[in-house]
Amino acid sequence: VTIGAIRSLQPTTIPLVLQQIGKRHPQLEVRVIQGDSGELLDHLKAGRIDAAALVRPTSGGSSRLFWQDLTQQPFVFVAPPDSKVSSPKALIARYDWIQFDTSLTSGRTAAAVLHRLAPGARPRFELESIEAVLAMVSAGLGVSIIPQLHTRPAVRAAVRQIDLGRETPTRRISFVCRSGDIEGRRLIAVRDAFDAAYEG
Repeated sequence: VTIGAIRSLQPTTIPLVLQQIGKRHPQLEVRVIQGDSGELLDHLKAGRIDAAALVRPTSGGSSRLFWQDLTQQPFVFVAPPDSKVSSPKALIARYDWIQFDTSLTSGRTAAAVLHRLAPGARPRFELESIEAVLAMVSAGLGVSIIPQLHTRPAVRAAVRQIDLGRETPTRRISFVCRSGDIEGRRLIAVRDAFDAAYEG
């Protein structure tokens, strides 16, 4: 079975999914590919992959596909571990802004929040992965807004997470496959593994 997954799930959720599949279905061979949500949907529709874990479109996604929401991730403000103040506005004034990739929906969402908090602020750096943003913030090189990752504490970078308040945006992470495939044993095994990963 071939599964697509967005970059931020590769080091966090996918190991848990593969661990579950290994325990429950040791004979099932799994290939995992990476892409952004739009690319993975194209691959799925073209039959190049069997299922994907991605950011569900705000429109809800194609009704010709089977969708199962796995989690809703709030966006959080992240600051260096030794930063003292808790106001995002004060932190933006004190540190460089590190922007998550604005070619992605999540990056554009983060940029919109920045412009609401600090109109006119411009990013010093723009990076393609959440992990790279976290590493930069952890090293004290700036602040950012990213989706809160589903991951074990041991693999989180050392950053301060600050709640964005009542207007916090969110993104939905969903499992998706072709509707005609959902009753197949391989897809049931994969879907159950994603369920277990997010319940754990």
